[in-house]
This record gives sequence, C-alpha cells and structure tokens, in this order.
Amino acid sequence: MTYSYQVYGLVLRLPFACPLLEEAPPGSTPDVEVTLGVVPERLDSPVDWGRSWQVEPDRYLMRPHWGAGHFLLQRGESITVQAKDGADEELLRFQFLGTVLAALLRQRGLLVMHGMSVETPDGAVTVAGDSGAGKSTALLTLLARGCRMLSDDLSALRLESGGEVSVLPGVPRIHLPRDSADKLNRRVEGLPTHPVRPFKSVLPASHAAAREPALLRKIYVLEPWDGDELRVTALQGGSKLLALKSHCSKPANMLDASGLFGALSDLASRVPVYRVQRPRDLWTCDELASALLATV
Repeated sequence: MTYSYQVYGLVLRLPFACPLLEEAPPGSTPDVEVTLGVVPERLDSPVDWGRSWQVEPDRYLMRPHWGAGHFLLQRGESITVQAKDGADEELLRFQFLGTVLAALLRQRGLLVMHGMSVETPDGAVTVAGDSGAGKSTALLTLLARGCRMLSDDLSALRLESGGEVSVLPGVPRIHLPRDSADKLNRRVEGLPTHPVRPFKSVLPASHAAAREPALLRKIYVLEPWDGDELRVTALQGGSKLLALKSHCSKPANMLDASGLFGALSDLASRVPVYRVQRPRDLWTCDELASALLATV
C-alpha cells in the first residue's frame, strides 16, 4: 500500500503512513517516489563524504549511526529507505520528515534553514536559531496573534526569478518544550513525545497552517544571551552571510557547497537579516513576538 501526501510544494508517494502530513488531492502525480529497498554501504564515486554520508552529483547517501534507517536520495526525485532491524516506526518517520526531507529539498535547488517560519499580514518571517533558542515557543506565541504557520523546524526558501524569496509550507506540527507549554497554558497530556528529545511534545498544527507559499520579508537569528533586555540588531556584509550559513540545515551544508555559497549570497542580497538576542533566564515571549511583528 502507498500513501500520497503534499508538503513543501511537492507531492510525495510513500510506502508508509505519515499522519502529520496533508493528503495529496486524488489523482495527483507524485514529484518524489519513496520506496523501501536496500541502500548501498557506499557510493561508487563520491565527491564529498563524512562519517555517515556520501555525495555524488545526483545522489546523496545517508547512513547515520543513530535513528531507524538508511536513505539514498537520487536527483531530488526518488528516495530509497532501508529500515534497520527492529526499527521504531515513529523514529523512522521523524528522520524522514527531518534530515531526509531537508536533503531532498536541497537536491531540488531550495535553501533549507534550521528555523521556523510564519505568515504575517505583511508577508513571511523566518526565525532561525540553534536547538533550544526558543523558536517553537515563539512560533506558538505568533500563532496566538493570528499568524499562520509555514514550518516549525525546517524552512524551505525558494529564490524566485523576479528577485523575491518564497517560503514553502512544511510539516504542520510543533515540537514544544513542556516547560514552555506550561507557561503558555497549553495542555500536552496525551500528545506524542518527541522521539529524540523527550522533554518536548509534538503538537499537530494543521488548523493553523498556511496552505500556499508566502513571500519572505525578514530573517531573524534568535540567540539567548546573558543580558536582561531584548536586543534586535541588523546584520550586514560578512556577518549577515555567516549567520545564514550557520543556520542552514546540515544536509544543505553537505550538498553542493559551492552552489550553496552562491545561493546564500543571493539570499543575503534580497532579504534583511537581524540578530535577536533574548534574555536567557527571563520569559520574554510576548515581547519577542511584538518585536518580530513590529519590524516586518
């Protein structure tokens, strides 16, 4: 049995169910075919590699030591999935919806940021940052103010021919830390637990999700700091480019490094980038949301 879903502007045909994804319209032609099969231990002629990955011009091999499976991506059109013996199905889905989709999107020429994105009345905003920076908490606060969710953890950016940048709608779920849920008065009892970070709950968010791409207006890099006030600083030149590169998803950094630099330089010329420093030990979610919306 196969399942057809749509995410990031693509129709995927999968051999396993992904209940978090939106079903594709009946009769949709798949852009990407995903099959179960045997994944090679190595590629024939890799041009770059690491401990758990190898790259050829049209192929990307992922054999991570953690997780539930190995993956071979080809030309941005097909993915072979080999589940490990006794693999946890939920963990396999988590891998697929995370690093595997990020690599697929990069193969198809998109930029993939480690960050959340929302659609505001004035356009899209992407908030990048390291794990624990507060992205998902900020996302939920912005949704409470009427914004629409585009993505929680991986933001796919498309450079348009007219000089604009679009953010594509991603997986409609939020990984929310339980301490943030308590402060936001969100009940998470009975919700699934994050398969890698058990202190987070998985909130379905299809009710708040945007269905179409939105034009990107600003990128923010969110960082906790030891000060006692919220700071927003515009980045320029090399600092701007470095901030963007630092918050690309890992697969994006591994695939087509020279092409990635050019694409990031293009992005930096099109979209303003700001550093947002929030007090590490203070609850500033409402203030942060106001700052993000005020400067769009």
